[in-house]
Amino acid sequence: MRIEKIMMVLLAGSMSVVQPTPVRASDLGKVIVGGAIICGLAGCFNKKKPAPSRSYGNETVRTDQNALNYFGFPAGTADGVSGSRTRSAISNYQGYMGYPMTGQLTDWERGNLHSAYNRAQSGGGAPYQNVVAAEGTRGLLKAFEAEARGQRYEPYGGNTYGNNPQPYDNNNYGNGNNNYGQIPETPPVSPAPDTTGGGTSDIAGGLPSFGLKPVKKSMAQHCGSVDILTQANGRLMDAGSITDPSQALDEQFCAARSYAMSRSQQLASGVQGATDEQLRAQCEGLVGTMAEQTSALTTTDVNQQIAASTKFAAQFGAPPEQLRSIGEICLGVGYQIDNPDVVVAAAMLLVGAGEHAYAEVFGHHLRNGFGTPVDPQAATGWYNAGLAALDAGATPAFLPSQSTQRAAVIRAALSGQSASIQPITGATDAGFVLPDFGSNGN
Repeated sequence: MRIEKIMMVLLAGSMSVVQPTPVRASDLGKVIVGGAIICGLAGCFNKKKPAPSRSYGNETVRTDQNALNYFGFPAGTADGVSGSRTRSAISNYQGYMGYPMTGQLTDWERGNLHSAYNRAQSGGGAPYQNVVAAEGTRGLLKAFEAEARGQRYEPYGGNTYGNNPQPYDNNNYGNGNNNYGQIPETPPVSPAPDTTGGGTSDIAGGLPSFGLKPVKKSMAQHCGSVDILTQANGRLMDAGSITDPSQALDEQFCAARSYAMSRSQQLASGVQGATDEQLRAQCEGLVGTMAEQTSALTTTDVNQQIAASTKFAAQFGAPPEQLRSIGEICLGVGYQIDNPDVVVAAAMLLVGAGEHAYAEVFGHHLRNGFGTPVDPQAATGWYNAGLAALDAGATPAFLPSQSTQRAAVIRAALSGQSASIQPITGATDAGFVLPDFGSNGN
């Protein structure tokens, strides 16, 4: 299929968004924005680009400064040079968000800042006008962060979980001023059926039966827990100081997640007329498209799976860079809406498009059971595939300027060759739902 046939103009804004349905292979080029391919991403318009202007300073720092200024933390002129005003603005941002006030952004903090800035620039703050009215644009930082954790942010400290109308006050933590005294009533519990053939049990009463349903693991909540440990440790673990391999791998997973969301927002901001709901619906449709490939993650050899996904992606007839853009947008959307199925589908599309460094995603997800079964052995194979791709010169999937350090951390955590630790072979801290084997700019 020629790329001209894949390209489609944006549908009329009056068209309603239908429920997500599996996307056919022939329709992959239409996977974004209700049937509209992103012409801007694929370069389908032959517009003259303005001559590049000479710029100085670090672009990442320049983005830091623009974002800080936007959210009301004055960093001065966005010149790409980190001076005292920039460091002061960073400290104020960190203090507002409850991070350690160091004046230097961690990758995780920068990812949150950039992601929120890109989202706000593309109109993502529209649902939070009450927050902006109460706290200014900086309130969007907390609103977006709360949303990523499945919460709803209310100005001046009142957060609510999901649809729970009862707020909790962040400032009550640890000061005894809370409503913990009342225990909610539980529904009546029916006795468990007698499965002993009518005999008399020596255990009186039996076990309670609450009819609990399995809870889907939340990547956002997991990374919130990981960040608490990181802050308690004072910094991210590096390859030479790993004392907890699972925490080290989790830190790399959460850093990759933050970068993917930021990258997705950057690309999506260039899609004219796209709403968050449209992006979400179309990326959810990608799950059905890639289902045959993703279902084989734990049953097929890694190299065979990569070959199969490459062959599958070739059937679309789209340029690799177009598939990469679609995959990167949906990868970040999946993390943003906390839907691991979307993440896994997008990562498989990226691997099929030749971006083998994204194999790291499957290592993290198979290790933690995000959208996949927990399979430590399969996770190891995918981690190694991602590392091998980087060794062969592949473009890093996440945090390009930190790629060498990140790869070293992952290798050290897998092998146990740091700080006298042992290789990961058994269960670890159950408090963070870690399985046997244990997952911007620059």
